[in-house]
Amino acid sequence: MDNSIALQLPNIISRPLFSFSAIKLLKNKLSSPKYSYIERKWKSMRKSVLIPLSNAMNIEDFEKISREINIKYFKCRIAISEYLFKHIEQQFFNELLKSYSYAEEEIEIKGDNYFKNSEQLILKSIFHTVKFITKRISELSLEYIQKNIIEFEKSELELFIYSANYLDLYLTFIFSILEGEIKIKENSLINACLTKADRLASEYYFYAKKIGLCSPQTIKEISFPKTLSKEDIELSEELTKELIEILKRDEE
Repeated sequence: MDNSIALQLPNIISRPLFSFSAIKLLKNKLSSPKYSYIERKWKSMRKSVLIPLSNAMNIEDFEKISREINIKYFKCRIAISEYLFKHIEQQFFNELLKSYSYAEEEIEIKGDNYFKNSEQLILKSIFHTVKFITKRISELSLEYIQKNIIEFEKSELELFIYSANYLDLYLTFIFSILEGEIKIKENSLINACLTKADRLASEYYFYAKKIGLCSPQTIKEISFPKTLSKEDIELSEELTKELIEILKRDEE
């Protein structure tokens, strides 16, 4: 893997905005044309990705649909993140962390409509994990990332990217339901997605440690009972190649 690409990927896929309401919080940070660009990208992603996913009748349907449309989703997410990072630069991570706090408040306000108290706690713990790792990435220097990530196996970086991307997808889907952007046909789907997001958050945490994004002194050991299936690993390799091609085209 090209070093410059490897350095960019962890930053790009670790700074998602999970809901359109969170994006709207940035409206006063951007000029009207720039905000309109972000709004169009989000609405395009909602139409081409979130609405088709909302038609799933169970988690198996959801996963099948997501495999068919995931590249559309990740292209939109990369475009939004890169555009925002370019235009608000050093404020980006501060605004991102604010959006996580906003999302946690939304769980309190709207979570009762779909989740039991125990499930709301799971969702909050997932956000705590994402928030912690994002904060760590924002604090690390380029030299640190280069030293710690490039030395690790390509497969570990790919699995980190895989878990981060799919965690992003599941959380965005869940929050789009909570905020009324999309409606699901089968109510049990949101609970199944929460279970998947919880597993992906554990994998994301695990591989963030493996590739050196988290300090061993400040992170507890976690149990990682499941390994990815052969199908998942093959998909992660395919997805990583697609993402690298997208990034290379953007650089040209």
